[in-house]
Amino acid sequence: MTSRRLQKFFRFNRSERWGLLFLISLLFGLYGLGSYFPSRPLPPAPGNKIAENSLNPTRAGGNAANIPLTLSRFDPNRTHAADWIVMGLPARTARTNENYLSKGGRFRKKEDLKKIWGLQPTDYERLAPYIQLETSPARQEYQQTWNNKLPKSGSVNPFGSRAEKSPILDLNLSDSAAWESLPGIGPGYARRIIRYRERLGGFISSEQVGETYQFPDSVFQRIRPWLKVDGEGSVRQLDLNAASIDTLGRHPYCGFAKARVIVRYREQHGSFKSVDELLNIQVLDSQWIARIRPYLNIK
Repeated sequence: MTSRRLQKFFRFNRSERWGLLFLISLLFGLYGLGSYFPSRPLPPAPGNKIAENSLNPTRAGGNAANIPLTLSRFDPNRTHAADWIVMGLPARTARTNENYLSKGGRFRKKEDLKKIWGLQPTDYERLAPYIQLETSPARQEYQQTWNNKLPKSGSVNPFGSRAEKSPILDLNLSDSAAWESLPGIGPGYARRIIRYRERLGGFISSEQVGETYQFPDSVFQRIRPWLKVDGEGSVRQLDLNAASIDTLGRHPYCGFAKARVIVRYREQHGSFKSVDELLNIQVLDSQWIARIRPYLNIK
């Protein structure tokens, strides 16, 4: 009698079975959905420094990998991703900084660091006192001389009726303010020219200014009389025996296709004895080699 009652109690009709199956599926679905939305930890109580530091290890004096925070004077133009992480920046922001520099970007003043995507204002305020942008003594002296020659507010435009008295601009030492003093050059063109100069490693001829991306030839011809360059000694050269495919490929005159050919030849035949050995590579013509030669050396 009892067993019949139990069987009747646990017996389900077709609709009840489908309903039970739907309910079980719904429970499993909600359980799985919860794994995609992890719960956030409750904020620490005010004044609980231990809890605050456990939730934010970077603010506690190190990054998420428990690397101790180290702060000293640094030049952001010479800082690598690993160094940014040691100083407490997230790895993603550190890689963003390094990518910006690898593509020819430069920090001209410490405030430029604020433009980096992902950099928190608190991080900038923490790092700002330690930022020290390095400038060569020759460039500092030249920029100071140029600034002293710039027209004061309300004075006659030096590129107007008194253009013959205007100072000559040195291509490899001038900053953005000097470029913007030239006729037809605004902040946009000045940034493009300086960015191209950094990617090249320096100008060896005033003609190279005309190669700047989307720089009108009419503007270049207008400023051409006031341009000069010190020569090949002021350019940054790449060691043909040490440069990687990535380093060579990023140079405006090379590109990654030629960079791969050069590195493969070096791997097959050993180190270069001179830059002229590039002539042994059939796909590289002499005209191209002559163009990039000032930017290559052998160490």
